[in-house]
Amino acid sequence: MKTIEITATTITDSIKQLQNITGGSLTTDVKEQYLKIDSELGFGYIRGMRLKGGISFLQFDMTFNDHIKLVFNAPKQSLVNFAYCSEGKIAHTFDNRENRIELETFQTGILSNITQEKNIIYFDRGVQTSASIISVNTLFGDAENYVINNQLRERFITNKTEDIAFFSSPNLKIAQRMK
Repeated sequence: MKTIEITATTITDSIKQLQNITGGSLTTDVKEQYLKIDSELGFGYIRGMRLKGGISFLQFDMTFNDHIKLVFNAPKQSLVNFAYCSEGKIAHTFDNRENRIELETFQTGILSNITQEKNIIYFDRGVQTSASIISVNTLFGDAENYVINNQLRERFITNKTEDIAFFSSPNLKIAQRMK
């Protein structure tokens, strides 16, 4: 298993760090970074986007040539992450815990770091995987997003004492929306 640790704290810097590790071809504009990978690591693309209101979007459309453990640093008690897998599967754990939770095709997940500072995403070797993660920084809120960010904070962070990891049953409506 190959471990890739991302120490960057922004989507832009995370994609740049992935580009340095993978040697992929990076295309960037004001809001979006598109990393095309075709190397010994695997092939496909990773796309990142920063949106308004403390929201960021990370999309993987990859087939890896080895089992991959992708480690992201995550601030405690500030982010709510919404994950969706439209093809293949990924697994998630906090801080190297053994109890991985698998997110399979058409499943959604909600993740929030309450006590741990890492999100670890696992990709299987040779499996075409398409997955998206939308992160909402609940501490950031302009006038337009303050209410929803605050509601997310109240629901998934405030007064919580354990990390949140909830994965749902398959949802085809989201698949249609993602396309």
